[in-house]
Amino acid sequence: MGFRTPKRRPAQDYAELRDKPSRTRAEELRYAEAARAYAVELGDAGRRDEALAVGAEAVAASRAAYTAQPARHRRLHGESLVSLATLSLAGLPASLDEIRTLTDEAFAVLRPWRDDRSPARVRLVSRAYATRGHAELEVGEPATAEPLLWRAHETACRFSARYRTTPENLRWWAGVVSALARCRRAAGDTDGGDQLAAQAHKLAEAAKGMARAGKELRAAVSDVRDTLRGRAVRAPDNDG
Repeated sequence: MGFRTPKRRPAQDYAELRDKPSRTRAEELRYAEAARAYAVELGDAGRRDEALAVGAEAVAASRAAYTAQPARHRRLHGESLVSLATLSLAGLPASLDEIRTLTDEAFAVLRPWRDDRSPARVRLVSRAYATRGHAELEVGEPATAEPLLWRAHETACRFSARYRTTPENLRWWAGVVSALARCRRAAGDTDGGDQLAAQAHKLAEAAKGMARAGKELRAAVSDVRDTLRGRAVRAPDNDG
């Protein structure tokens, strides 16, 4: 049994490739991917200003690749745009124009995938609509936000049950439905808003339950591994 080479972290690839005097085409693509992933890591760590700067580098690099070969690099550029727009939500209302610009470009880039059923493409398109919808709602534009959020929801409905019920997707869906509840209430539809809020709560609780079940399963597997570690397990000897 061979040893696996440790996977490089995005920060390592980003630092190495960013400082290179010149990059090959393949390295440019690696740089764009690493910058996008590192920007997300920085955002998760609360380092927002750094995340936005690195995310902007990812968008610039992916845009160059997409402009040269749109069909080949559609995913790369779409992910970079949506990631930076999502990171920019924390800067509302000042970041609204930037989010609108990024998501408008993302809608244009992802247009050929709007009706696709591939899980990765469904995820990306639904996130683009949701990000713009959340932004419009947070700046007091529920009438503009609602159709975007519904489009995010309807797109995500194309997920198979396997993908629809992951903790991450359930949490994301709960956020979309909760935002739709706010839109309905803002429109004077209190009953509709209450119904959607109840559904959002169910989705959020389901996400917690799935996450707990996953932790319990991983713990059980770990216990079995620890119990069997160091023991020789042989098939029964049936010869006599």
